[in-house]
Amino acid sequence: MALHSEDVLLRWMNYHLKRAKHDKTASNFDKDIMDGVIYTIILNQLDPEHCDTSGLDDNIKHRCKKILKNAKKIGVEMFIKYKDISKGNTKLN
Repeated sequence: MALHSEDVLLRWMNYHLKRAKHDKTASNFDKDIMDGVIYTIILNQLDPEHCDTSGLDDNIKHRCKKILKNAKKIGVEMFIKYKDISKGNTKLN
């Protein structure tokens, strides 16, 4: 496969979204990610016991904060803030 690393990651994300039977897809790391829905779904797919989808009912700020809390629960070292997600920071997302 001669895909760039970003394309491989997008493909992996879309695989998990499809597996979750979610209609949203990711084609970039800014506007598609900034509402936090995709991260919420993927974290739930990776570890449903520790990462629920209740953040989907929250506003973007609270959803993004919950994403960071859920990621921490499953051992992901976080170096971004919720604003980085909600502002669609491509480099950090």
